[in-house]
Amino acid sequence: MTKSKIIRNFQEARVQRILATPATGLITKPWVRRALAVLAVFASNVYLAAILVPDSAFYSLAEQNKTQVVTFFAVKYLVLQLAPVVMLASFFALRKSMEYVTSVPDEYLDERQIENRDWAFRNGYLVVRRSAFAIALVGAAINFIFWVTTPRTGAWPPPEAPLADLEKMFNAYLASLTTSGASVFYVSVLILLTYVAYSFPTILLAWREAKFSEPTSVGKPNRISETPIFAKAYARRISIVLIGLALTIASGFIPYAFWNGLVFYVLFSVVAYGMFVFIWASIKSFEILRQVKKRSPDSVMATVFFFITQLFGLSILVIFYLVTQYGIGNGINPYLNPLFYIIGLGILMIPSQTISIRYIKRISE
Repeated sequence: MTKSKIIRNFQEARVQRILATPATGLITKPWVRRALAVLAVFASNVYLAAILVPDSAFYSLAEQNKTQVVTFFAVKYLVLQLAPVVMLASFFALRKSMEYVTSVPDEYLDERQIENRDWAFRNGYLVVRRSAFAIALVGAAINFIFWVTTPRTGAWPPPEAPLADLEKMFNAYLASLTTSGASVFYVSVLILLTYVAYSFPTILLAWREAKFSEPTSVGKPNRISETPIFAKAYARRISIVLIGLALTIASGFIPYAFWNGLVFYVLFSVVAYGMFVFIWASIKSFEILRQVKKRSPDSVMATVFFFITQLFGLSILVIFYLVTQYGIGNGINPYLNPLFYIIGLGILMIPSQTISIRYIKRISE
């Protein structure tokens, strides 16, 4: 089988999956689409602002109010940590909401959807291209102005340029952006540009489609018939979680992985994705179990393990709340650290939810 045929088969399978299980419910409501679009734009702009505010901007306040400096630093780095999470979450939610319009062939869409889709992608990429051109043009203009206003004579010492101080300030500002590491700054900018290029057409499409309240699919979806597709998707996503946990353990053997935070970055990424899988699978399971009309041993067992999984999740929230509010377990016994209970309950949620979905799959069979 050729590579092009494999890709074509994959695309056809994806289209059939979208046609069989189109996005429905809260995520397709007009106000949700607009809220996600606003959230994606706001988070990306806040992230850009945090990138463009150098650490040196806070140093002048150090002698006046050290507490204020610490607060500024805490806010900046909190934004740098949380904004990408909000950006990705809003983008993937928008992508899922607009998946039907952006992915299926034209014969499955009406004229309005085709027109909105083509308009969004055409104008989205046009805005991105023109924004990049404007940034390049402004940069070239600034450099040209500094070059033109710099005297070039044979006299020594050379006369001072009228914009010399401004040029020094501008160059100092650009240099200050990389004080935390040039690679960190440039990679962050490239990631942001890539995010804008991918997300902006979807944001425009979601905003325009939100003007129309009618749903993409007509009729109440039969969630039970979607169970095999849901079970396969869950198996694929939970496999990613397990691989992530294995990578977290493996990263602990890399020299200085604990000191430079590599282990924790990997762990937090896996936990964030695992939370998404848990919430997504819980919503899907609830929708399927709600449509079961006839009680059977499989439906009973699926319901039991569903509630056990939710109990584990609720227990994690309770423990986390108690720790953050009252510091329970601090300094009492290192073997009773609440973090161990949270990790243990999180690991137990995986087989519990897997068993529940296994019984749900049997219901459809």
